[in-house]
Amino acid sequence: MLIKKLIFKAMRLVQFDFNITHHWVSEHKMRVHSFQHKNYWWHGKNRERSEMLSIKKLLKNGDTVIEIGGHIGYISVYMSNLVGKNGSVHVFEPGGNNYRYIKNNTENLENITLEKMAVSDSVGVADFFVEDLSGQNNSLISDIKILEENQKNASISVNKSIEKVPVTTVDYYVNEKKIEPNFFKIDAEGAEFLILKGMIKTTDKFRPIVMIEFANSEPEMMNFFLDRQYTILDSNLHSATFENNDYLNVFCIPTEKLQQMKIE
Repeated sequence: MLIKKLIFKAMRLVQFDFNITHHWVSEHKMRVHSFQHKNYWWHGKNRERSEMLSIKKLLKNGDTVIEIGGHIGYISVYMSNLVGKNGSVHVFEPGGNNYRYIKNNTENLENITLEKMAVSDSVGVADFFVEDLSGQNNSLISDIKILEENQKNASISVNKSIEKVPVTTVDYYVNEKKIEPNFFKIDAEGAEFLILKGMIKTTDKFRPIVMIEFANSEPEMMNFFLDRQYTILDSNLHSATFENNDYLNVFCIPTEKLQQMKIE
């Protein structure tokens, strides 16, 4: 633990931006921060490997994707590549610390629409809580538990600030843009259930596949999908179990669509 703490402190003293090759889209370069984005260049293709492989199985050319919580655009670029020129990826990333990276990393991809706003259950303006550990724990929720855990694991202090950001709902955005989403990726650090409450019409009408992190309000989130005849699978597209796992990426698939799929 002491060695880890010393390494992180040293990395924080010497910080810089540099480019890496995207591990899943080899022709694309990603701009990353040496300290805040170390999970990308350090873990490489092993970072969330099961989720990335499952996304590839579920997305197809021409799909319309909505990604809520784009961070620096790593998965945005991956999904852009999978849906191709005939598809589209609409990405929401409100945090200023992340936005400058995701804008740089996606600006040459014509099928990506980048929105600098948050998503919740109402339209307006809200406080957005920003941290300087990785930017992955930015949230509409002020006391997100995973940030405390990550700060403890890193053994370093984390600075937090508040930004005022515009907020929309999925139902409002989908109606405004006249799109028909097939797939959602939702990673909003505790605000997931708020987002679900703002996408009831979209879910019922278009029956999209939803990749979502079960971070808070797990029973309510499960009921949201089960009441709509969705099947909940884990990151490997197997039956999901929830024991001793507060932060679990799951894939929620309409049961009628799952029955038609050949997932290996």
